[in-house]
Amino acid sequence: MWLVIALIGYALLAIVAIMDKLIVAKHRLAPSSVAMYSTAPLLIAFLFLPFGVLKLTSSFDGAVALVSGATFVVGLYAMYRCFAISEVSHSGPLVGAATAIGSVLASRWFLFERISERQLMAIGLLVVGSLIISIVRGKRKIIWSEGIGWGLIAGLGFALSNVAAKYFYTRYGFYSGLVWTRGMIGLAGLALFAVPSVRHNVRMKKSVAAATFQTNKKPFHAGVFLALDKILGVSGVLLIQYAIALGSVAIVNALAGVQYALLIVLAVVLSKFSPQFFREDHGARELAQEGFAIITMAAGLALLIM
Repeated sequence: MWLVIALIGYALLAIVAIMDKLIVAKHRLAPSSVAMYSTAPLLIAFLFLPFGVLKLTSSFDGAVALVSGATFVVGLYAMYRCFAISEVSHSGPLVGAATAIGSVLASRWFLFERISERQLMAIGLLVVGSLIISIVRGKRKIIWSEGIGWGLIAGLGFALSNVAAKYFYTRYGFYSGLVWTRGMIGLAGLALFAVPSVRHNVRMKKSVAAATFQTNKKPFHAGVFLALDKILGVSGVLLIQYAIALGSVAIVNALAGVQYALLIVLAVVLSKFSPQFFREDHGARELAQEGFAIITMAAGLALLIM
């Protein structure tokens, strides 16, 4: 059950990754601003506190919730930085692999989660497949050397956030755990507004949007695009968080490889048939590399299903 839920969630996030790349690259939004717009609205989760949400039993649990929120925002910011300077079909899998490896280690150290040898082998294949996709050769080497650092930071942030969330789901149940952890993400996202560059970027975007709105409909279309991106993103995240609550946080995070396999397919199809909308260069050698990676991840997924 949780495996199917996780796969649907990652399919939605594959679509969101394409949209995120367009938002960061084409709409020229700063990664810090996109991170704030994506997370601050989650403060609305605290409105559900009076409706059956269990109260925290210790200050330690409050700290864990805050860590879950803060590390998620850090991971999101780093991921957007990575997307802004590298191809999403390469940088996305790197983030996923780093998240999976970090989740395996953190879940063993902090949650004492047991993983069978077969499951560990499946996770290994999913991670290796993701790493194969993330390899970039040739003229983009210098750019990728900078992107890889942000990708690793993003993966570590998401891993710590998800492991902390799993702790909450175990202690307080999915509903209460979701409200506390998502609310803390919103609080951490709102804190980004304290950064002067973020406030300046928000004011500039409002001014440009107000001036342009009087002459054409582009801001409306951009707003609808951003809203759809966030609706799909929230839906995908909720499904994945529910899968984490039901199953293994390490395995669910490793399944991100499936997201990036689908991401490759979407990137190739869009680049071929709608290059004016989305374009990434995929040579014959690169397609062979990505095909091998997809086969590797499919073998890992088969081990989990069989």
